Parts: sequence; structure tokens; C-alpha cells
Amino acid sequence: MYGMVNKAVQTLDIAQHGQPVWDRVRERAGIKEVAFVAMQTYPDEVTYNLVGAICAELNAPAEVVLELFGESWVAYASGQGYSVMLDFFGKDMRSLLRNLDALHTRLKTVFPHLKPPQLGCEKIDENRFRLHYRSERPGLTHFVVGLLRGMGKRFATPVTITIEQRKQDGADHDTFLIDLPPVTT
Repeated sequence: MYGMVNKAVQTLDIAQHGQPVWDRVRERAGIKEVAFVAMQTYPDEVTYNLVGAICAELNAPAEVVLELFGESWVAYASGQGYSVMLDFFGKDMRSLLRNLDALHTRLKTVFPHLKPPQLGCEKIDENRFRLHYRSERPGLTHFVVGLLRGMGKRFATPVTITIEQRKQDGADHDTFLIDLPPVTT
């Protein structure tokens, strides 16, 4: 993963728990770097180890930590200059859902070593969508839930996400039902 992801984990942990907790997390995860380089790639294990160390340090389940991180990732990426790109792919939650896979295709031009998931979103009705998530990285189902909540906050749209099926439970891929409030005119 790119260092930007690890920097976001670091920023969130320090903001919520302080530098001493982050120092313990970094030590527990076996990370020697004091700062991550945003455009440098790091082995996925670095990120997984950081999340695992945060879970251990805070005595919190991975699902909770991953959802919180996913939610905060949207604001973090926006603050790092990616707000314009996010706006290009959706001015509201519905249009963004339709363009998620295109967003990752575009990000690949900025991050050439990116290994993005495949995302497909089908509209069930005006207020309900099904998101199909396929990734070579295991265990990120709850990160996606957090991302969707974070995007809902970005658009001031309450989002209800239900995990419909999970790859870790034997499904071919993860699917999520996303319920949005009715559009008001």
C-alpha cells in the first residue's frame, strides 16, 4: 500500500489518542519509520500490522478500528488535495456510487503501483444500491463500511450499510446493501 494510507492511520491515531499511544503502536507493530512517505509503496503487512497493533493497544475489535479508519479516510484524502477528484466522480452519494470503479481507474494514473479493488454498484431502486467489492486484500470489509459512511458524511447524506455477504464467510466477494434517504426536490 502507499505510504499515504499509513500516514492516515498515524494521523487518526495521534489525533484520537496522542503521540505516546502512537509510539507504542508503532513499536508493537515493529515499525521503525517515524514518518511515512506518501508516494512510496510499503508492503501490505505494514498497514495490517499497524491496525493490529492499534486493536491490541486500545483493546478494540478490528471491525471497529477499520470502520473508524474508513470513515476518517474520506476526510483525510480530501484534506490531502483529492477533494477535487472526489467531486469529479460524484456531486452526491448516488452519483459517486455509480462512479466508484472509475474513481479507482483514475487514481491508478496518479498511483501507478496501486492495486485497487474492483467495485460495481447496481441500483436496486431510487434509494437502495448493492455494492460488489472484490479485492486481493483480505479483511477489509469493515473498512469499506467506514468509507461508505465517510462518503455519506461528505455529502451530508445519512447512509445505512448492511453487509449482505462476505468473502471471509465463503462468498465469491463482499456485497453491501446501501440505503439512502429519499431524494427531496
